[in-house]
Amino acid sequence: MSSPPTELLQQRGDREGHTTFNLKVTVCSDPNGQLWSVHDFETPEDAALAAKLSGGGLRQVAHALLTEAFRRETFICAMVEMTKDSNFLFSYMEGGEENRRVIEQELAQKARRSMVDVTGKTGVGVAQEILSMLSSQVIPT
Repeated sequence: MSSPPTELLQQRGDREGHTTFNLKVTVCSDPNGQLWSVHDFETPEDAALAAKLSGGGLRQVAHALLTEAFRRETFICAMVEMTKDSNFLFSYMEGGEENRRVIEQELAQKARRSMVDVTGKTGVGVAQEILSMLSSQVIPT
């Protein structure tokens, strides 16, 4: 993965083909461990910037949130590996280029499996939620 452009860390705006806007994500966990979240643009200016992108920024927001979720899941998987094997990071750092690639592939696979498990459990509920939301906006003819 390439390094992010410096525009990512700058203020919102549209500079030299880089459109930067902010989202706010609110997360709620109940006593049973169930999780809910909602997201929205941080300001009307952010919404206006996203609206200028193809498709109003829908795909860009979805991919950004998915990428962030995958980063966090990969971090969790790395922490689990470090807990199971105190030499995990040293093996990665000192094992040579081929060993590094193997460890990267294995860690990525563990994170992917975890994401597949989660989406398998939540997929139908999410689909129902989206279809219900969209259906509520339809005006009968």
